[in-house]
Amino acid sequence: MSQIKRFSVSRLRQHPANAHALSKKQIAQIWQSIRQFGFTVAIIVDENNVILAGHGRWLATQHLGLELVPVAILFGRSDAERCAYLLAGNKLVENASSDRAALALELKELPAMLGDPGLDSRLTGFEPAEDALIGDLIDPEVDPAQELRDIDKRPISRKGDLWLLARHRLRTPYHE
Repeated sequence: MSQIKRFSVSRLRQHPANAHALSKKQIAQIWQSIRQFGFTVAIIVDENNVILAGHGRWLATQHLGLELVPVAILFGRSDAERCAYLLAGNKLVENASSDRAALALELKELPAMLGDPGLDSRLTGFEPAEDALIGDLIDPEVDPAQELRDIDKRPISRKGDLWLLARHRLRTPYHE
């Protein structure tokens, strides 16, 4: 079982085997989200206050100067279970995908919903440049990656050309 308590940030320790690398940009996105919405997801630790999930939130709290954070303590786990939980917490998020049509709809409607001048669409983790991509997401029946591009009518290779492909060579035929 786990318990949720408020802990001093200084009591928490980063897991030495945490393989999930976070960029400064990602940490900034996390602290901006915490600043805007509050600390809504607890940091998960073991009985020794070693972080199993929430390293990014912990790093963000240091930037924000927070002293107390919600922490869920997992009791009675073996070393193997703690390791598996740490790895799963990182990998399972990476395995997620989005419903393209639902995402397009949300991104399209978001600017109108952000009437409050204090809200920035980047709080979602999507950059304005990505918002421009919603055009290709609108039709759920069409995946742009599956569409064929028009082929340039001018050939780029001629009979007898030699193409170097890493350690391999490919010569186009001399005849048709």
